[in-house]
Amino acid sequence: WYQRRVRAGTDVQLTSINTMSTKADGHFHWNNNKNNCVSPYCRNTVDTPSSSQLQMKVTGATAGLWRNFYTELESGRILKSNAVMIREVPLKGSQEPAAAWGITGSVSKVFCSVPRNIDYSQLTQLKWVFEGRAILSNGLGYNIDNDPVPFRIGERRTMEDTEEWDISFNHSVYINGNLWCRAEYNSGHSIETPKSYIGVLRILASPEVVVITPETSTMVTLETRIPLSADPVVMITECFLVRSVKTAISLETSENYQTLRETYQFVKRQDSSRKVREKAELFAKECEVTYSLIHSGYSQIDTVIPVILLGESVSEKTEISASVGDSVTIRAHFTARNFSEVAVIWETREQQHQQSEWIEVPTQLASYRTLISNINNNGVISATLLIERLSQNDIADYRAIFWHSNKRQTSEVIRITSAEPKPVPQVLSVFEGSSAVMSASIATEKEPTAAELLYPENKKTTTVTLSQYLSNTGPITLTHELQKIMLSDTGIYKFRMRFADGTSVTSENILLKVKRHCRKPRTPANTIITKEDIPGSENYQYSVQCDGDDLTLMFEGQTRIVCDTETGQYTTTSSLTPCTHQHNN
Repeated sequence: WYQRRVRAGTDVQLTSINTMSTKADGHFHWNNNKNNCVSPYCRNTVDTPSSSQLQMKVTGATAGLWRNFYTELESGRILKSNAVMIREVPLKGSQEPAAAWGITGSVSKVFCSVPRNIDYSQLTQLKWVFEGRAILSNGLGYNIDNDPVPFRIGERRTMEDTEEWDISFNHSVYINGNLWCRAEYNSGHSIETPKSYIGVLRILASPEVVVITPETSTMVTLETRIPLSADPVVMITECFLVRSVKTAISLETSENYQTLRETYQFVKRQDSSRKVREKAELFAKECEVTYSLIHSGYSQIDTVIPVILLGESVSEKTEISASVGDSVTIRAHFTARNFSEVAVIWETREQQHQQSEWIEVPTQLASYRTLISNINNNGVISATLLIERLSQNDIADYRAIFWHSNKRQTSEVIRITSAEPKPVPQVLSVFEGSSAVMSASIATEKEPTAAELLYPENKKTTTVTLSQYLSNTGPITLTHELQKIMLSDTGIYKFRMRFADGTSVTSENILLKVKRHCRKPRTPANTIITKEDIPGSENYQYSVQCDGDDLTLMFEGQTRIVCDTETGQYTTTSSLTPCTHQHNN
């Protein structure tokens, strides 16, 4: 038998001829796959005494082994023709992979295969197509935006029943789309292989730069295109200035890829910089955050996000003493990046009422002038408020509000005080958790009816027991003991005596300063540590000495550490030195 490869749906005619020189009467019948054919095709054959013609459409049901038989009526002899194998060839191709992903610069290859050697339908042309446009023989193609993109077309391989071809390329942001093969046949038919989606694993959207201030955070959204099958791992490598918190995540699926969107809140680290005390220490700080996406089977992709900390500030002076009529200059310094994005306003409030609202300084009046300097080489800009002639109302608190890239930062409070001398308050310094006895003498010639200890900052009043009143014998001394003092008890106190006629008199102010203990240090090896007061200072120190004559200090410069009782922290990060045994040579 012989074979015919026929496209599905093709009309085929099979003809059987009786070549016997003497033809006996008889009849033809057709056999399909070794069974008598009873289909309509076989019942509607065109028969003559010497031939039989069968017309049929090639399908899965009609494909297979065909043979014709001629049965002589008188002798019963059966003559049979040669067999012909009709193979149905689906007119469709194959292509792999279904998707080709890689990072920029990596290489991928796509293979296609189409049927050939088909009777009545011969392959005449085979082309690679990218995004609907044929790739030229030199490998030049065009993307959907009409940008030229290069491909490398491989050698075609002619197999017995198929034509195979490959194409390769380097992944880039310009090669994103569908790639397939198109085959044309002389029967007028054409086929297209299944499409392969070409994608580049990349981060589509990330900020050019992120600006944060000590008071404000910034929301950052990163958008990444990834394969449909991807289950990515995302990492953020932070830098010393910033801490990131993921606030939202979404994954959108399209026909050929997924889009991963993640939103992070970038916040200044609390420990990212020490307290700036003067302009010379101020400079714009920068660092880089790395956003990494890792997926099995693909290389890691990274994007670097520059982060700039702006708005750190220092006031030139936090307290200015001046008299009414003086000219006063107030100045605050901030870190900045772009002068055109900077705005500064000044605000003021009354000193007597710390809870009063801040109001904007009326700089449109002639008695005030404002200046903003250029940004210097350290990224520092200076804002100045000039009060031409100080009035009594100008003796108040001030602050600068700095705006940069729509972010707000506030300067330290700058206080203008009257130059007239004020009485120095009595100062009482105690450690947190201890008790303190407050005492004050008030001269009076009237008998008091009640006495109180006032704490105006906390709006607190405590009744005080009066001692016996002896007329014209001098001032009355009032005392009161505070128990288990806390940091919140810090502030100005004073005593008040009330009289039967409704009048009252107050004592001089008493300033209560609450000090903090530092955690006791660990005793280094072979040493004895001693706690010591520091003459003329509110602070204290621990010193170390070797516990034995055969010992020597390991570090000569680390024999003491000082506790700053205002903060409860040691003034140095170094620890006390241990002692080691001496070695005689």
